[in-house]
Amino acid sequence: MAQIPTATYLALAVAYDGARRAIVGAETFMDDAVDAIVDLTSTTEGAAAMEIAMLSPVNESRTAVTTTVNSTSGILLGVRAINNYVINNSTATTTQVATHGTKLTYFVKVTMDQVWDQDTMVPYYWEELSRLAGFNTDGWPMLPSV
Repeated sequence: MAQIPTATYLALAVAYDGARRAIVGAETFMDDAVDAIVDLTSTTEGAAAMEIAMLSPVNESRTAVTTTVNSTSGILLGVRAINNYVINNSTATTTQVATHGTKLTYFVKVTMDQVWDQDTMVPYYWEELSRLAGFNTDGWPMLPSV
């Protein structure tokens, strides 16, 4: 089988980075929703009734989003498949692997070198997801965290 095109790997890394970024960001929006209800004041007509009616269900929604943020198992399936494809179709030599540590790191640092955006750096959450999926990401050129 042929190796994945660099443009495709970049598109996948950016897409997974964006997905993870959106999931992590969702928690802040849900915190804002809970705060909006808690911030109802006694000067707001019917504030107590509003809080009683909405606080528990909105807080449960926030908890569900937090559970999603903390659970990466579903998203890691795709990350593993992508990176395993790279590894399984690598043409890196023994010397190249010895120099860079792994076939995946060779691909990320050498093959993708001129492809990464923002001065050839790996998107933050792509590296994080790759690491959480069990891949060694030591030495990957990374964008700073958000």
